[in-house]
Amino acid sequence: MSSSPREVEGTPVGFSRSSRRARALGCSRVVLDTAAPLREGAAMYLREGYVEIARYNDNPVAARWFEKRLTSPRPDDSGD
Repeated sequence: MSSSPREVEGTPVGFSRSSRRARALGCSRVVLDTAAPLREGAAMYLREGYVEIARYNDNPVAARWFEKRLTSPRPDDSGD
């Protein structure tokens, strides 16, 4: 997962900002994948509300795939 600013990448703040931005753009879900050795990353995704899903891409290094369903934006949610 990448985000901006870089200092929030992979943190709960980064997840929160990314989710808000995706909702603001009209997305109903966020999907991501991770490589097998990245156990800490997978654990973090699960803690942040992602669920493991079936493979959705042909990424040759991916071993696990995740999805998070997004709710509708709140009226006061500016996206950043």
